[in-house]
Amino acid sequence: MFQSRWFHHLELALELAEKAQDPYEAGRLIRRTIGSHFHASETLATALGIFFAAKGNLQESILAAVNNGGDTDTIASIAGALSGALHGISVIPPEWSRTIEAVNHLDCESMADAFCSMVKDRQESQ
Repeated sequence: MFQSRWFHHLELALELAEKAQDPYEAGRLIRRTIGSHFHASETLATALGIFFAAKGNLQESILAAVNNGGDTDTIASIAGALSGALHGISVIPPEWSRTIEAVNHLDCESMADAFCSMVKDRQESQ
C-alpha cells in the first residue's frame, strides 16, 4: 500500500505537470489534487512535478515551489537540487548565492571543499 501511494502520486504529478501551462500552474494542480504538505509522497510528487513543468530550469523550479504553499522549503530544496544535479552549480544566480551565504553566515564553497576532502580521505583509507 505504501509503495503504491508513492508511485500513484508521482505518476499523477507528472501527468498534471504535462497538462500545466507553467510550473506555477503545475504546483497548483498538484497541490489541489495530491496535496503538498508534510507527507513525503506529497512533497516529492510536488517537487518532481514542478521541476518537470519548469523543464529543469533552476530559477523557475525554485520560485514556483516557494510560491506554491504547503511544505515550500522542502519542495523548493528538492526541485533546486534536481536542477543543480542536472545543470551544475553554474545555474545558480550569483546574487542568490551571495544572499544565501550572507543571511546564513555560510561559506558554501569552503564547506563543499571540506566535505569533498572528508569523503575522499575516508575512501582512500578504506
